[in-house]
This record gives sequence, structure tokens and C-alpha cells, in this order.
Amino acid sequence: MRIVIVGGGLAGTHLALALGGAGHAVTLVDRDPSIATRGFAEHGLAAIVGDGTEPRILADADVGRADVVAAMLRRDADNLAVAAISRTLGAKRILARLRDPSYRTIYARAGIDQVFGEIETMVGALSVAMEHPRVRHSMVLGTGDSIAFEIVVPERAEVAGRTVRDLGTSPEFPRGAVIAGIATDNGSVVAPRGDSVVLGGHAVLLVSRREDVAITIELFTRVRES
Repeated sequence: MRIVIVGGGLAGTHLALALGGAGHAVTLVDRDPSIATRGFAEHGLAAIVGDGTEPRILADADVGRADVVAAMLRRDADNLAVAAISRTLGAKRILARLRDPSYRTIYARAGIDQVFGEIETMVGALSVAMEHPRVRHSMVLGTGDSIAFEIVVPERAEVAGRTVRDLGTSPEFPRGAVIAGIATDNGSVVAPRGDSVVLGGHAVLLVSRREDVAITIELFTRVRES
């Protein structure tokens, strides 16, 4: 894909490197000449020096031919400007970094395809980690009503050896939860089917309503009595 990233701070640069490493054609836009120079000299990134909120600079970055434009500036007002100009120039899809959660409704009204809120994501992940120590990784979904999280099934867990179908139809399995993936012993993640077996030591990816997270964790980590 052709991707234009406006804002070459720490997040923007790392995003550009990740996407470039995956084979996408990435152009990085930043007003700081040192960022653009370093991006090109050290990582081979196509870079344009200039204010990403100016139509001329975005036209130079060829956002009209971009598959995706990512607005990664530090101010929400600037990201909104990038989105509006990019849309006018013909960008196919626009993503934006949300700094102040109070701007979320404004972003939605501006027609931005997806918004990524740093504070909401960080607070959501930290709160889940603090409330549920058994959770290894977590991500807040949507407006925060649902959580995607990963836990490791203990070797002597009661659920060990049971199929996904058996667990899903069990009365104790929360109706607001689903098993989204199972990491096998070699580290690969597979999409679970009805006859997939959950084993001790497996990392299981679950999606649950926030109010059902504790019940779901307890079900998958409860060990058999000796």
C-alpha cells in the first residue's frame, strides 16, 4: 500500500518503520528537518520536510494517491486539519491519533475512518492489568465495554482437555465472552473450532464484556483439587 504518515515523532517514526519493514511504500512528513533526514539516512524512508497542516505539503506528499493517510501530530486540531485537507485531495482512507478523548465526537463528525486514542488505550490496558494480575496482554475494544485479553491456562486447570464447543455450551461460560484464539506450544495462534482442545500451558485469547472478565478468568485458571 501507499501510506503517508504526517508527524514523525516517536510514534509516527516507529509506525513508519514497521509499515516500511512490511513492504509498504511509506512517506513520512514532518516540519523538523532532522527527523526527515534521519528517517531517510538511517532507515531509507521517503521523507518530506514541511508543515503537514498545509495543503501544499500534503499535495507534495501525494496524499491523493495514498491508500492510507495517518495523522500522527501532537495536537488534535492539527490532526483534524490533516484529515480535512487529505480528504479534499482525494485520500482513500484516513486514520488519526487521538490525544484528548473529548475530541472523539469531533473526529467522528469529520469523517475520519478510524481513531486511536492513546490515553484510553493505555488507561484501559493498565486498569485490566491491575485488576486482573493473571492477564498477560489486553486491549480495550470499542467504547471500552469489551476487553480482549490473553491468559495462560494452568497445567492442572479444570478446563484443560475440554473442547471449545464443550466450554462454549457450558452454563458457567459467560454469555458475553468468546474464545478468539489459542496459541499452541510452538507459538502459532490458531482460530479455534468447535473440536479444538484447550490444554494446560496454552495461551488463550478471549474477548469479554468488561463485567464478565473476572468470571472468564476464574473459569480458565481454576485448578483441579488434588
